[in-house]
Amino acid sequence: MTKKCSACLKAKPLDEFNKSSARKHLDGRQGYCKVCSREKALARYKADPDKLNNRSRIWQAANPEKVKEHYQTERWKNQHRDVDQKRRAIKYNTESDNINRMIVWARDEGICGICNKSADVTNWHLDHIKSLCKGGTHTYGNVRVSHPSCNLSRKRD
Repeated sequence: MTKKCSACLKAKPLDEFNKSSARKHLDGRQGYCKVCSREKALARYKADPDKLNNRSRIWQAANPEKVKEHYQTERWKNQHRDVDQKRRAIKYNTESDNINRMIVWARDEGICGICNKSADVTNWHLDHIKSLCKGGTHTYGNVRVSHPSCNLSRKRD
């Protein structure tokens, strides 16, 4: 089944249109295709980027508990922890890979590389064997699993 996009006027399959609860009485899909919707959203943002940023700030000020809850999720912490380590590697001008934490966990079998005891899969650090600030790299060969307490208390070489 196809539908005609209101913006580009091309007939496209229904899966090329986002779902819309407001259009349940019709076909349940938006009038613009996904491509045109993205282009319109980008054009709105480029026309007034502060409008979206201000709306976001207002919502965050009105909903501090939801914002705090979002930033405390493990998924958010893991994503941003990895971004921070990559940023630090760039700062120290060292070699850097996109490290997948679960690959390191599986490789090390969940054993802390400092104390050789089992670590908690939900709370562990990606330790750099040779510190980034001392010329170490952010690569699989220079990272290992560690307990947060072990990693934070060890002296840097």
